[in-house]
Amino acid sequence: MAPITDSDPAEPAPIAQLQPRGPMVYETWHALAAGAPAADTVEYPLYTDAHLVGEVAFGPYELLNAAAGSDHEGRVPAAFLRVTHHMPETDAFDMSTTDDERHHGGSFENELAALLALCCGIRLFAGGFTRWFRAGGDPRGRPFTRGNRGGSADPPSLLRTRHHGLVLPALRGERQLNGVSLVAAFALLQANDASAVVRVARLYQDAVWLAESQPELAWLLLVSAVETAANHEQPADDPPEERLRAWRPQLAELLADAGGGDLLAQVAEHVAPAAGSTGKFIRFLLNFAPDPPTVRPPAHAQVPWSKSKRRAVFSKIYEYRSRALHRGKPFPTPMGYPPHRWEDGSLSERPEGLAAGVYGSVWMAEDIPMLLHTFEHIARQALLNWWHGLLPPADVSTPPDLHAAAARGAPT
Repeated sequence: MAPITDSDPAEPAPIAQLQPRGPMVYETWHALAAGAPAADTVEYPLYTDAHLVGEVAFGPYELLNAAAGSDHEGRVPAAFLRVTHHMPETDAFDMSTTDDERHHGGSFENELAALLALCCGIRLFAGGFTRWFRAGGDPRGRPFTRGNRGGSADPPSLLRTRHHGLVLPALRGERQLNGVSLVAAFALLQANDASAVVRVARLYQDAVWLAESQPELAWLLLVSAVETAANHEQPADDPPEERLRAWRPQLAELLADAGGGDLLAQVAEHVAPAAGSTGKFIRFLLNFAPDPPTVRPPAHAQVPWSKSKRRAVFSKIYEYRSRALHRGKPFPTPMGYPPHRWEDGSLSERPEGLAAGVYGSVWMAEDIPMLLHTFEHIARQALLNWWHGLLPPADVSTPPDLHAAAARGAPT
C-alpha cells in the first residue's frame, strides 16, 4: 500500500496487482517477502467477547493485547492489529473490466480478523484504523477516528437477545494469540487456495457473530462456509451415478436391484444437479470432520457418530439449507436453541424430547437432528483440517524469504 497522503488520509491507496494474485492480506505478506519497502503502519481495533491472552507477530502483522480482561462482552477492543504495509506504488486496478475474483464483502483488516476467528473459534471483527504511523513521520504515530472509506469504521453490533444461555457457549473463554499457527503459515498457501480460505473464513466470521441473535441465518452461513470449501476441494463433477450413491446410497441400491445399471443411470441423470451439491457437502464433512467429543452428554442428547447416521443428518441439514434459500423456510427454530449443560460439563448435541413446537410449528425429533453449536464444532474442525491440508508438505521447497516472513508467527 502506498503511503497515506495529507489530501485524503481516510483512504489508504489501493492494493497493487502482484503475482500470484491472492487476497489483500496475502499480497501484502508476499510483498514483504519480495523485498518491497515498508510504507505506512496502521492499527485496527479487534472486537470479541472472548478473553485473549498473549501477543504474536507474523509477516507484516502484529497482534497487540489490549488487556480487556474476561468480562468485557465485546464492548471494547480486546486487541489491536498493527499492519506495516509493503506494497509497491503502482496503479492497482484495471477499471476497464469486472474483476471480483477476490470479493468477499469485507475490508482488508477483516480478512485477517476472519482468519483469526476461524483459527481460534471466536467471534472477532475489526473496526476502522485508529492510529496511523506515517512513513518518515512521528514514530509515536497519530490517532485517527474516521475509519476507511469502503471499509468498516466500526464492527457490527454484537447482539444478544437471549437470556437463558448462549447458542454457541464454546466461543467464549480464553484463547492464546500465540497459538495461531495456521494463520502464521497463511502466506505459504497457493494464491487460489488463500482466496478460498479467506472466503470460507469470512462466512464463518459472519455466522458466529450473528448466532446469538439470528441463529437461523447463522445456520445458512455455516453451511455456505462448508459448501464453499467443498467446492474448492472437489471442483470437478463426479459421474451422475457416483453423485447419487454419495447422496442417497440406499436409493441407489434399490434402483440397482430393481432395474440394474440402466435404471440407476437414468434416474441419476435426472437428480444429478441436486445430488452433486449435496454429495460434495456430505463427503467434505465425512472426510474432514473431527472425532466425537471426549466428553459427551447422555445418549438421548447425543448426535449419532456412525458414518451412515451422520450422512443422514448432514443430508437433512443440506435439505434445510435449500428450503431456506429457495422456499423462504428458515432452519427449524429448535435447532438454534442454546444447549443444555449437564453436570459433567457436557452439552446436549441435539434438541431433547420426542418433538418440539414453536411459532405454530412442530418438528419430530428426527427432523431436528442437531443443535447449531454442534454443527459449528463439526464445521469449524472440518474447515481447519481442510485448511491444514492445503499447506505445502514439510519436504516441499518454499522460498526462504517467504518462510522468514512467516517465521515470527510460530507458536511459542
